[in-house]
Amino acid sequence: LEPRIIRYKKSDGSEGETKVVIKFKPTDTEVIHVANTVAQMCGGQLAAYHDKFKDKLGFKCCHVRELGIYALPDPRLKKYIPRIYDCYKNLDREAFVVVMEDLSGLEMMNTADNVSGWKREHIEAAIDGVAELHSIGLGRAEEMQLLPWLGEVMTSETMADLVPLWRSLVDHAAEEFAEWFEWNDKTRVMTRIHEIPEWWPIYESLPRTLIHNDFNPRNIGFRRDDEGLRLCAYDWELATIQVPQRDLVEFLSFMELERYSDDELMGFIERHRARLEELSKQELPAGQWMQGFNLALRDFCINRVPLYLMGHTFRNYKFLERVVRSVRRLSRLQVCDVKGLPL
Repeated sequence: LEPRIIRYKKSDGSEGETKVVIKFKPTDTEVIHVANTVAQMCGGQLAAYHDKFKDKLGFKCCHVRELGIYALPDPRLKKYIPRIYDCYKNLDREAFVVVMEDLSGLEMMNTADNVSGWKREHIEAAIDGVAELHSIGLGRAEEMQLLPWLGEVMTSETMADLVPLWRSLVDHAAEEFAEWFEWNDKTRVMTRIHEIPEWWPIYESLPRTLIHNDFNPRNIGFRRDDEGLRLCAYDWELATIQVPQRDLVEFLSFMELERYSDDELMGFIERHRARLEELSKQELPAGQWMQGFNLALRDFCINRVPLYLMGHTFRNYKFLERVVRSVRRLSRLQVCDVKGLPL
């Protein structure tokens, strides 16, 4: 988006100017139609099942969701989002507009395709910032789920209903991008899909909060000031109620995890837990937290990565091979659920 200069007059009569970005948002109907068009081009069962379930994939109300997020008054949110100058909504004209600061000067902007510049300080700043964002809704999930602009929140029942779609997405991905899949990758994911009625109710019962749900270098950057780095998260169209670990799973999957040992990766996961526990003043047992991380990883592998792969069939997502590789690495971490059983 190209920035525009706006000029204004201050209360003391002096004049000023600043760069802004004016973001015109497509409706949810348009977004869903584009995704379904891609699925139709893939053909076969994927086309049929995507058409059947296209309204259940989290895109309903996406055109008003970001406006709703930016209207929330919590100062913890304002600390980590762009400066918003105005939001405009006109249902009759299907006009949904956000006027926001120009973010082009932030560190690590638009680096999803190349994260070689990301250092430990950036990863830790992202974790610390998203933990404070997660503290806003922790313990208030049921209340926040009633926000009228949030759209439908995924449930165990819906996840189970969508099993035919999940299976067709994985079949398509394994066939189109066989070079990215090890021999047991497809079997493992298909098993997790088959077991959704067993593990998703457990996942759904864990502490949940408001999450970004698209938390990766495509949608975040950093401000740097005298206090160091501070996260700035934007593009909140997919925000939902989910376990906080879900954002961490997606974020880590975009990183070059070959740089870090298993102990270091576990340290990032623990940093998120400890920071959120401190900020929310709610107890988050380490064992339960690790269970949540593993189940969030399963969820990410089923209802986000295959959708990326579907899109990659026709549009080159340069980051995607790294994401597939990182997901495999995360799945091999030696972690257990709260019963001490390997996941």
